[in-house]
Amino acid sequence: MFRGPAMFDEVIRKDYAKDGENERIQAFVDAGTAGGEVQMIGYYARFDPDPESRRFFTITFPDIPWGVSQGENEQDGRAMALDLLRTVLAEHMRRGEEIPRPKSYRGARYRLISLPALEAAKVELYRVFLASGMRKSELARALGIPKTNVDRLFALSRKSRLDQMEAAFAALGKRVEIAVRDAA
Repeated sequence: MFRGPAMFDEVIRKDYAKDGENERIQAFVDAGTAGGEVQMIGYYARFDPDPESRRFFTITFPDIPWGVSQGENEQDGRAMALDLLRTVLAEHMRRGEEIPRPKSYRGARYRLISLPALEAAKVELYRVFLASGMRKSELARALGIPKTNVDRLFALSRKSRLDQMEAAFAALGKRVEIAVRDAA
């Protein structure tokens, strides 16, 4: 089940009719490559204070071999880290490369940077797609859409509808579920 960072508590389920058939949506993604649950995609960023000013931070992601940013303070640093994470993941997808799995880090210099739900679903869709060995043209045929629309399903800068994402996961043999929890 696709779950957010301790902010969702109750699983939401909704019935709806589609093409005259009753289907069950359990929104977000039962898409783990080993068949298990997929957590909200978040990476730990390392915030190294500037030794001279102690006000600025240099930001890197230990799990991602390239990319660096900086922030003027904690809030600005988190925003810059999220932008860097989006940019690096989008570039991996553009190049057709595998996206590194995040690891857990401890210490005062590490901050968890989580992608918003739609972007996390797009990254997970891309991972499932790569693992399937299917080509984009095959996925497009399975969905009945042009190949360029498949590229848009992976693009973090583009909005996608939940039904489009759900159909893409279904074409890859996965189903979509959403879990909601109380904020911590």
